[in-house]
This record gives sequence, structure tokens and C-alpha cells, in this order.
Amino acid sequence: MSKRLGTSATIATSVATLAVLLYVATGPALATLMLVVSAVAFAAWLRDDQRTDATAAVVPYLSVIVVSLLLSAVRYWSGYATHAVTALPALFVPHYASADVTWFVTTVTLPVSLMLLGGYALLRGHAIGRYMAWWTFAFAMADGATQVAVEFATAGYDHRFFLGAVLAAVEIALGALGWLRLVGRSAPAPETIQKPLTRQATILWSVGFFVFVAAYGVTLYSQAGYLPVIIIVGSMFGGLFAWLRTTAIVPANRLKVVPLYLLMLALFYIHVGEEGLSGFAHGIALISGVPWSEASFFEIIGLVGPAIWVAAALGMWLRQPWGNFLVWFMIVGMILGEPTHHIVFPVMAAVKLGVGYTYFGGMVTALFPMIPAIILAASIFADSRVARRSEMSPAEALPAT
Repeated sequence: MSKRLGTSATIATSVATLAVLLYVATGPALATLMLVVSAVAFAAWLRDDQRTDATAAVVPYLSVIVVSLLLSAVRYWSGYATHAVTALPALFVPHYASADVTWFVTTVTLPVSLMLLGGYALLRGHAIGRYMAWWTFAFAMADGATQVAVEFATAGYDHRFFLGAVLAAVEIALGALGWLRLVGRSAPAPETIQKPLTRQATILWSVGFFVFVAAYGVTLYSQAGYLPVIIIVGSMFGGLFAWLRTTAIVPANRLKVVPLYLLMLALFYIHVGEEGLSGFAHGIALISGVPWSEASFFEIIGLVGPAIWVAAALGMWLRQPWGNFLVWFMIVGMILGEPTHHIVFPVMAAVKLGVGYTYFGGMVTALFPMIPAIILAASIFADSRVARRSEMSPAEALPAT
């Protein structure tokens, strides 16, 4: 009883604080949405007897985050914030559309970070994790319904082939499916035991990953120049090497890896929010001499990229090789890439701009994702060594919790 009371107090104070912040930053629309979704989720959480296994909801939960990010990308391309202020001036403050970063932080970074943290708590068995599952599925249905209303009930919206409407329908369906999973009225399909990849399959997957790395690197270079490419593509090749040494040989224990990976992504996405607020793209352009627009930053680093990184958690949960590779890429990227905000970028700025060693975009939150990343790397390597010695997978060697 006391545990649920403490969780209830945490939920109430957090929701009230976020609602006030959203009201000040965006207007009554998003604040009201936060309050309604949170109240519905809280009511469902209070009635939840928690007899259903939380893992039954993992696939729709992670899918909601991926679809939400893709929908946000389409909204960005459609000028969603500007349209909202123009079509519904009573519900949004004017400065909501004055800068892309306002929309990005309040409408994308905030809910996605909450869902990622909630996924970590859910898989770790924390009381608030179950609430966040209800909240995520309620948010998905409300957010999808909002997009449908914008698409068909307001004039002048740039529909972009109605991709937003399609993704909204998928988001609503995933929210409903997750809700049914939590109440025990829908069960996931039976799982198959994953076997290690054959040598031929490993080679084919490696070639596919190499092509993906090359394509991503070329795209990023065309928009941001050499500096981000060195860090990101280097991390991808590091991830490929680590994958070949570990999870390409023996499957990872998803119950250990996925929760920590979601925590790492949450900390990283908060970091991306700081980069957006602090003009990280502009700073990189100044020290590299290659233009990098804010729009390109939000598209690749803030929206489409994170959809892929969250999909990696889904792929690992479903025991897919591409999920294992992408998880390793992100782990290596956090360990090698994030310290550059302290030891590379500000030093380059000091030398090139003559400003001395000073704050550079993303510096405050840069190192926090490294903590779970280092734990993940050590854990996967250790489990891999144990499994190879005992000739069984980590999923078999370690009991499910």
C-alpha cells in the first residue's frame, strides 16, 4: 500500500509540473493533453491487478515510440507547429511556432524521453513502469486522434501524401493493442528459440550492415560535413566488430540488455534535446567550415535517426541480427562519441574561433549516456564469454527475471 502511495505521489507531482511547463511553453492544448492522458492512465493503473506479464506489452510499447518519432518527422516536414498556431490560435502561444526547437523539445523530446524511461522501469519491474505502459498506450491513441483531427478537420495543412494520417492510424492501433495486452485480452505470438547465425548468414548480414553504414555516412556527409561522419560512421564500424565478436555468435539476454539500452537511449535523447536548444548544428558548422542547417539536424539526429535506434531495441527483443548490430553501434557511439563534447569540439572551437575553452552545445548531458553504455558493453562481452565456454546462449545461461 505504501509503495503504491509513494508511486501515486510521484506521478501526481510529475504530471502537475509537466502540465504547467507545457502550458507556459506551448499553451493550453498540450497541457490539457498531458493532464487527460495522465488521468486516464492513472485510473487504469489503479484498477490494474497486474496479473499479466509486462513483457507481453513490450512489442507494441516499443513500436509506439518508433511510430511516434516517424509521425513527428512527417509533422516537421508538414510545418505542424506553424499550422497549429495559425489554425488554433486560442490553444497555442505564438512562440510555439517561432522556433523549431520549441516544438521539438516540448512535443517530441519530452514524451519520447518519458516513454523510454518508462520502458526501462517496466522491464525492471518498477511500479511506475506499469503506469508508464498505460500512459504510453493512452498517449498513442490520443496523439493519433489529434493528428487525424488536424489532417481532416482543419484547412490548409500540408498533408504530405497523408503519411501523417497513415502513421496516426498505426499509432492508434498500437495503443489499442498495448491496452489489450495489459488487460490480458491479447497475447503475443509464441516465441521461437533463436539459434546462432550460420557463417553464411553472418557474412550476408555483415555485407548488409556495411551497405547501411556507407549509405548513412554519405547522407550525413552531404548534410553535415566530415566531423559528425567520422564519429558516427566510426562508431558503426566499431559496433560491427563488437557484434561479430559477441551477439552474432551467441544471442544476447534481452531481459538484461533491452532495459539498460532504453535507459541509455532516454539519456541520449535528453542530450539531443540539449543539443537542439544550444544550437549544436550551428556550432559544428562553425568549427568544421561545413554548413549544417538546424532542419537537417532535427531530421537526421532528432527524428529519423532516433526512430532507427529505438527500432533496434525492438529488433533485439524479437531476436533479430539487425537489432543486435544497431544496439552495438549505439553502445560504441555513446562510449566513443559523447566525450567529444568535452575534449574535441570545445578545443576545436577554442583554436579556430579564439574563444577559449567554453561551453559547447550538448556538453552538460553528454556523458550521462556513457554510464549504461559501459555497463552494457561489459555485460554483453562477459555473457558472451560465459556462453561460449558453456556452449549455450546467455538467454539459457541466465534465468529470466
